Amino acid sequence: MAEVLIVLIIFSAIFGRGLLRSFYCHREKMRAIELHNSSADRKCENSELLEKVDRLSERVEVLEKIITDEKHQLDRKIANL
Repeated sequence: MAEVLIVLIIFSAIFGRGLLRSFYCHREKMRAIELHNSSADRKCENSELLEKVDRLSERVEVLEKIITDEKHQLDRKIANL
């Protein structure tokens, strides 16, 4: 009986080690895939935010031109009178 238990312990140690190794390898691959996917999502989001910043910068430039325009300033002076 003791011999059978020893053999079972040896086999379970050998095969259990292999199973754990394959489990951790699979887990590591899944994490790498998740990191890659989240990285792609962040790149897409960053490019959208950059485009939005560019559009807002253009709008600010236009507003600055309107405010610094002499005709606009003259109109404000007349309106204040």
